[in-house]
Amino acid sequence: MTTKSIIFNTLLASIALSSLVSASASELVLKVAVIKDTVGSKNIMTGDLTTGIKRLTRMNMVEQTFESNMSLCVAYIQSNNKAKSESSCSAAIKSTKSMPLHNEQAIYLKSLSYSNRGIARYFSDNLSGAIDDLTTAISINSNPITKGNLRLISGLSVEPNETRKSLLSD
Repeated sequence: MTTKSIIFNTLLASIALSSLVSASASELVLKVAVIKDTVGSKNIMTGDLTTGIKRLTRMNMVEQTFESNMSLCVAYIQSNNKAKSESSCSAAIKSTKSMPLHNEQAIYLKSLSYSNRGIARYFSDNLSGAIDDLTTAISINSNPITKGNLRLISGLSVEPNETRKSLLSD
C-alpha cells in the first residue's frame, strides 16, 4: 500500500463546495463536495477539520442529515480517517433516500454523494469499489465532477453510454 499525500484547495460551485484532493503518488487531482453554508462546512473548507468534525458529530447525535453526513465524509477524507470517511459517505447516500429526487438539484447531490464515497474508497485502496461508486454517480447524474473523478481514477474516457461497458470489459 502506498501512502497517499493529500493536498486540499477550495473550489466554489453553485450548489456545493468542492475540494481538490491530490494523491501525490499517482498525481491525481480529485474533487469532493461539501454543502456550503451548513454546520461545519466553513471549518472544513478552511482546513479546521477538528472543529468541523466536532460540530458535525455533536449535531449528528441529535439528528443525522444529508448535509452533515456529506460534510463529515469530506472532513474524514481530508483527515485521512479511512473507516469513518466511508461510513459517513455511506450515511450520506442513505440520507438521499428521504430526499425528493424529482428535482435536478437533489439528483445532482445524490450523484455527488456517490462520488465522495468513491474517493473515500480510492484512498482506502479499494479501487474496484471506487470505480463502482463513480460509475453509479455518473448513471445518476453525468456531471463534470463525477466524470472527471472516474476518468482520473480509472484512466478511461468517460462517455455516458460506454462507461459501464468499458469498465466491465477489462
